[in-house]
Amino acid sequence: MERLKEATNPYCQNILIVDDDQATSTFLRHFFQEKGYSAKAVNSAEAAADVATFQPDAIVIDERVPEADGHNTLTKIRMHSDAPVLLLTALTSAKSTANASNLAGNDYMRRLLYSDELLIRLSALLEERQELAAEQPNIERSGAVLFRQPAVSVVIPAFNEETGLPLVLQAVCGVLDETYEVIVVDDGSSDQTASVAKAFPCRLIQHPHNRGKGAALRTGLQQARGKYVIFLDADNTYPAEAIPALAQLLQHNDLVRGARILNKENIPLLNRMGNHLFDAVVRFANIADGGDILSGMYGGQRDKLLALNLNSEKFDIEAEICIKAKAHKFKCATMPIRYDKRVGETKLNALHDGMRILSRIVKVSLSISPLWLLIQRMLHLADTVRRIERLEEHPDYSPNEVR
Repeated sequence: MERLKEATNPYCQNILIVDDDQATSTFLRHFFQEKGYSAKAVNSAEAAADVATFQPDAIVIDERVPEADGHNTLTKIRMHSDAPVLLLTALTSAKSTANASNLAGNDYMRRLLYSDELLIRLSALLEERQELAAEQPNIERSGAVLFRQPAVSVVIPAFNEETGLPLVLQAVCGVLDETYEVIVVDDGSSDQTASVAKAFPCRLIQHPHNRGKGAALRTGLQQARGKYVIFLDADNTYPAEAIPALAQLLQHNDLVRGARILNKENIPLLNRMGNHLFDAVVRFANIADGGDILSGMYGGQRDKLLALNLNSEKFDIEAEICIKAKAHKFKCATMPIRYDKRVGETKLNALHDGMRILSRIVKVSLSISPLWLLIQRMLHLADTVRRIERLEEHPDYSPNEVR
């Protein structure tokens, strides 16, 4: 995994690790100690309860620890500590993921550990806890009350968007409340994009060099803490005021896409033609639901999106998401949105990126659908064309008679 800008530990904070796997707990303990934390590893609920004197600032716990499960262990720990919890889960079932999501005051990540993701998530939890403690110094600290977990994460990928990003963040901050978190992924910008993000109440994650929109979106998804994740471009083309409505639709859908119905004239002509072509291809092959599959404003349930195992690096990320969502039988919906004129210089090359998107559509389709089905559809299309030609030659024949 490409390294992100490393999170730092300004204070010697205590991390409690609860995991019944000795190798994993040892790895985590050494990892946090190398990063400047004071770490202690235990392997049972009783042991976790016995370390009340350790006074952890954060807890990393495996969902599968003994004594029934990690959730019962967490209940026991909460009798002694209000520290935020990062739950490690295999995400092997919808029930497991739902349990992880509903644990008050906790973030969660897949048990397949990536050191960068683990460190950034933990740092975010610690910073959140310190901010809330500073805001409410006299609060009675019981259970997870002190800690606040966002319900929705808004992820904004940005590459050299110092002109459009401040307009986007100003609009976003004007319509969202404390149930949201805003994440800006600076994809190796050479301008003042990072400085702009730091001036707003959002989390900033930086790639050391430019990797592409898809890579930035995947980084934002990995770092998001909300149950729902909404993606938004940084060029001020999409309406921030539509975010709450989109989030509400996500309560009943796995994926919701904003369809650019209004002000379509702001989309360059060549791009519009490409969008129509790609929509026609996926409709014909029946490999994606809805239209405007390349819209840059959409959202999904975080666990469902993670399960897609996305790997696109560039502008083909939206096509990959839509096609894989269909294959995974996502419940999808669309909502009409407007599309405003872009602020700043475009990064998309209609021809080059268009070919990449088309290639992605073909590759993903072949990877999730049997080859014979694709061939069958192509043969059906060829047969239809042949029938039309025969009808033109023999207008007296009915379609069923032409063979």
